[in-house]
Amino acid sequence: LHSIAVEVELNQKSSRRLTEKFVKYSNCKFYNYILYVFNKESVFNSYNKLLKSFDDEVQKKIILCLDENLSEESFKPMQSQYYYLGKELSFEDLFE
Repeated sequence: LHSIAVEVELNQKSSRRLTEKFVKYSNCKFYNYILYVFNKESVFNSYNKLLKSFDDEVQKKIILCLDENLSEESFKPMQSQYYYLGKELSFEDLFE
């Protein structure tokens, strides 16, 4: 059984704030993973670029997800794009 925190990122955060959040979550024992969900590819790419600068201890806790049609009424995890440990994955590949 895994515990996953979900962060819906509709706006770009500063690199400093993101760095603090990534480090905080990587040290958190309550959550096995943190799923960041985006609706803008530009924000997704910025987070992905920053995440790549961290070591494996941080990267193994963070999953990035892009759903460009994300709205208050709709999230389609099966059709979304995921990035985990340096790889693009489907939902099925991520949780197999």
